[in-house]
Amino acid sequence: MELLSERFVRAFNSLFEQWDAQAVSLWNISGEPCSGSAIDGSEFERPENNPAITCDCSYNDGTTCHITQMYATNSLAIYSWP
Repeated sequence: MELLSERFVRAFNSLFEQWDAQAVSLWNISGEPCSGSAIDGSEFERPENNPAITCDCSYNDGTTCHITQMYATNSLAIYSWP
């Protein structure tokens, strides 16, 4: 799979730092965010999955992932990208 760019991962981590949110253990925010609970079908809004993202890894014959949803209760919002 194509990894999200290092620059994107740094920006993503910065958002969660500003929200004082810690990634759950099943989610590899330090390396490849589209891993673990982001792609394993975990229930998106479960309290233990906060913050959470959902990825769609079906692009380019399954080699490219895109973040399609992001959730963090500290932000009081759910974001979805087409």
